[in-house]
Amino acid sequence: MSIAAEGAIGPRSPAGSKRQHALHAKLAAIAAMDRAALMTEWQRMAGTATSKYLSTPFMRKALTYEAQCKALGGLPVSMRRALAAVAAGKSVDQAVRPSIQPGTHLVREWNGRTYQVEVRKDGYVLDGSTYKSLSAIARKITGVRWSGPRFFGLTDRRSVPPDADVASAQQQDSPPPIDEPDKAPCPVKSQLEALS
Repeated sequence: MSIAAEGAIGPRSPAGSKRQHALHAKLAAIAAMDRAALMTEWQRMAGTATSKYLSTPFMRKALTYEAQCKALGGLPVSMRRALAAVAAGKSVDQAVRPSIQPGTHLVREWNGRTYQVEVRKDGYVLDGSTYKSLSAIARKITGVRWSGPRFFGLTDRRSVPPDADVASAQQQDSPPPIDEPDKAPCPVKSQLEALS
């Protein structure tokens, strides 16, 4: 299946349909470009000349991704942060693990009682007692083994029990609105400049 497969890009609205057709046309044009045309397009999109050592398939893939970023908004903020953390030397597990800042309060209702946990540098505090992990707190509350991050709603929303309630000072990450695709930052442009 090609990147520009029918129905694979954009919402099903008149504006989305126009944007989708424009993107399909752009991707088809990039796919048909020879090396000289790709170098010219690279100059236009990245604002700098390409290195003569970049392969035609690489330029085609990078330009295709850049066009998709401009049209659809690029990667979500959370993904860009995780990629930057991995590039800075963190392991993938450390980069994708949610970071809960000290001072954050997690709230969970269980069997008619509301539990509030304060996050501290040295652990988690519930009812004046300090615990090393959220899982220990979840076990204390429920009486059975349970993933603490899941119990407090810190993992993927689809896996959170329906009665979980999370109150936290963390900022929610979301992709840029599709109505303003040109304002969305695209990570490829800086990479294109670095390769030139």
